[in-house]
Amino acid sequence: MPQRTYLLEIVTPERLVFSGDVTSITAPGELGYFSVWANHAPLLAALRSGVLTFREAQGEEKKLAVGGGFFEVASNHAILLADSAEFPEEIDVEKERENLRLARHQASHSRSEQVDPETARVEAERSAARLKLVEPS
Repeated sequence: MPQRTYLLEIVTPERLVFSGDVTSITAPGELGYFSVWANHAPLLAALRSGVLTFREAQGEEKKLAVGGGFFEVASNHAILLADSAEFPEEIDVEKERENLRLARHQASHSRSEQVDPETARVEAERSAARLKLVEPS
């Protein structure tokens, strides 16, 4: 028996990252990870930086790093409006290591450098999510 599917669209301010039929999604919500399957009740959730996993209708599992945003599902149509979203092959590991180091430094020294600690924290979370995707521990 074929698995039930629904349409998933992942969009950032820069581009359409993915559009296609999926059987499931696991996303990083503000209160923890949650999963969505076909015929899910309507849902609107805030996302935090983390690794999003989805299974395409053909059975292939895909993962990407998302940098916060919103997720909505209704009538077997899910849309993820992400601040950022990258597949593993799009991530520059060395750049993300440096971004993480810099963001952590800025967060801990924000008073002297006039950097918003919340902005630095968010950037650190995004870089950490990207590195988790490509360098799982």
